[in-house]
Amino acid sequence: MNFKFAWILFAILLLGLGTLLVSSLTDDTPEAGEILLSPLAALKASEIDSVEIVRSGSVDETIVFARTGKDRWDITAPTKARADAFVVKKVVEDLLALKPTPSPDVTSNKTVHGLEKPGLRVTLKGGTKTATLNVGDTGIGRNPVVFVTTGTRPNVPVAVKRSDIDGLFQPGTQEGKSADLARKLGDYRQKQFFKGESDLLVETESITVAKGGKEAKIVRNATSGDWSFATPAGYGVADLAGDPQAPPASFTGVRPLVTALTGLQAAASDDYIESPEALEKYGLKPDDANTIRVEVKSKEGPPEIVYIGKKIDDKPETNKFYCKTAGDSAVVKASITQDRVTAFGKMATDPTDLRDRNVIPDLKQHTVDAIDIVTAGGQTKLRKLPMAAESRWVLYGGATDPQLAGLTVTELLSSLSKPRLAKDLLSAPNDAAFAEGSRAAELKFWYEALEKPSAPVDAQKLPAEVKFKAETKPALTLLFGKREGDSVFVRRTTADGIVTDFKLPESVLPMVTRDRLQYVDAKLTPFATTTVKKLTVARGAETFVVESDGKAHEEQWKFLSPERLKGQVADAEKVMGLLNFTAMMTPSRVVAENPTDADLPKFGLGANPKLKVTLAFDEKEKEKERVYELGNETEDKTSVYLHTSTRSVLSIVPKFVLDRLATEDLRDRRLHQIEPAKVKTVILFGWKAALKEPKAYRFERTADGWKITSPADSKAVVDPAKMDQLLALLCKPRVAEYLPGLTDDIAGFTPKTAPNTLAAVLELDDKKEVSLVFGNETDGGANVFGWCSLRTEDTFKMSIAPLRQFKERPESLFKP
Repeated sequence: MNFKFAWILFAILLLGLGTLLVSSLTDDTPEAGEILLSPLAALKASEIDSVEIVRSGSVDETIVFARTGKDRWDITAPTKARADAFVVKKVVEDLLALKPTPSPDVTSNKTVHGLEKPGLRVTLKGGTKTATLNVGDTGIGRNPVVFVTTGTRPNVPVAVKRSDIDGLFQPGTQEGKSADLARKLGDYRQKQFFKGESDLLVETESITVAKGGKEAKIVRNATSGDWSFATPAGYGVADLAGDPQAPPASFTGVRPLVTALTGLQAAASDDYIESPEALEKYGLKPDDANTIRVEVKSKEGPPEIVYIGKKIDDKPETNKFYCKTAGDSAVVKASITQDRVTAFGKMATDPTDLRDRNVIPDLKQHTVDAIDIVTAGGQTKLRKLPMAAESRWVLYGGATDPQLAGLTVTELLSSLSKPRLAKDLLSAPNDAAFAEGSRAAELKFWYEALEKPSAPVDAQKLPAEVKFKAETKPALTLLFGKREGDSVFVRRTTADGIVTDFKLPESVLPMVTRDRLQYVDAKLTPFATTTVKKLTVARGAETFVVESDGKAHEEQWKFLSPERLKGQVADAEKVMGLLNFTAMMTPSRVVAENPTDADLPKFGLGANPKLKVTLAFDEKEKEKERVYELGNETEDKTSVYLHTSTRSVLSIVPKFVLDRLATEDLRDRRLHQIEPAKVKTVILFGWKAALKEPKAYRFERTADGWKITSPADSKAVVDPAKMDQLLALLCKPRVAEYLPGLTDDIAGFTPKTAPNTLAAVLELDDKKEVSLVFGNETDGGANVFGWCSLRTEDTFKMSIAPLRQFKERPESLFKP
């Protein structure tokens, strides 16, 4: 080989290797998966504090955003305005995570990709760190890419997915130059003038609405969450929920007001007039008497102020008004109805509709756990304690306390919690209406103020005292003053010291002026009727005693007294009905505690009560006996006094309780029970109305069935089914009601004179006879009077329906 030629080849090889080495050392193309804005790679989105977007054009447009809160961004150039934090946040998050994507269309020629003068230049700053993204053209395809360079690699075009930086572009755009597709200033603006409803209700310190030199300002108590008027003075608390039936042209609650504020917004980016004419044209001059000014002050930052001006046109269907936020030069065509604008104006000039007309807020009703009541009758202290099944109200402070309170407490709370109960609110306190001699009652309420016990309270072992969590003022105090017409003045004072005077219907006074006894639980101690083995009802001179013999239900109860009924079976259904009635007996209210033996006779109780019921229980029961005494009528004649052996209180029950216990007939409604097979002969006499003269028929049982043996000339044939039906009625008759002292002229028991009488004699196989007589109909033909020889002292009524056919004519027993 030629030595010179070899050296030439070696030199060429070294040159190629050198070129390759230089190329590898100078190639700045990002690797796959590399974060493009590498100077910010260590930062989180929350650490970025400013964003600058420059859009190219004949005159470059620069939009600058600054973080002004954890979740707030403001536009600081070319104007000052609230930015849509969601859109800005998305731009920041997208750019911090932006990575290149492979594309065969990428070249080193920046002009080809629209990067010689980028359509967009986005710069993010976080502390001392800065990074810039230059955005060129968007490619074509199903998954388009965008060509970009960065501040650290300004001459190295790369492709990124269009979807990865969508926040920079107007929604719905596809391919083209970035400057044409980019979001404009209006796209970055916060469309809502104020925060969302939940944020406004929680974070707002005050809301002010002004018009024509008048204003209404409401402030929020950070502890309780209640709203009250700062202006006008004396307007007191503002209603939170409002009236759901109120017309839309008026605000009756803070929540509807906040809802309207939340809805105050621009619908689209082209609703912004960035270079407006004189503000007079839009009705937005601050000193214009028709301009409405709305100010919302939050816990942090300056107040947000919005001006509402003219409607943009006179068309009824147009729901847009010119608006402007303080500090922003743009005028906005905001979406808002005429009714809402009217409501804002009305609130500024006369906010009466927004005043709280609730005595106790409905939402607070179930959080009340302590009530103090002072009336002319003394003081009542009520505390709500958690028990195994449910929380119960308990009375404290009395000689026999603690003890359970009744439903009267719930009635009080429910009545005073009716929505918008106060109809006439005063604009200023009226001290004269609450002068010392005019006060009817004072009620104090606390919300969730009591210390909670470690375990549910036992209703049988109530704690001697209940402590408050801390020394605290009542959440609400109601002072009832003098009457005026059919109303009563009421002064409501909140824990914040906000006083509101209003009127309520006079009809509430009987409820709020109840004395302590009316809150005592009047319920009687329950018992299980199945455990009662003896029932004694003493009715004046006669005492009825029935006892269970433990046999079948039909014969479970028998009379021990009076002597005339001794040994007879009592009506089990009637006995159990009376026991159930006694068990469910509920006094109307307690009228005295711990009455003495000397006091009881004044009420018809004690040694000689009007009526006395004694229950003897099964020997297995802890309680062996219980006594109920019922006495005189109350003055209004609607109730009677009641005293029991289970409680040391005197109560009243409706008068019908005494009437039922005093008149219930416990005798067995089954008149007698005879086996029909034991009847050998049946004699029937009557039918005067059908036969002109009463006639007797004698029926005898034979081996071939029933035969007519008298009258002897009768050719009739007995229908055995009908005879069995009649025997079933006569052998086991059931009485509807016993009737002592019934006279014959009423009963119609004489067949010869009474046209509808039927007498029956049953001759039994033991030679005994049983006679029954069925006389006149009564109760509109539903029942018939009756008598039986087995109970000669009793007359009765029984249903005529099954007996009617046999009572009308003898042919009812014959075959056709």
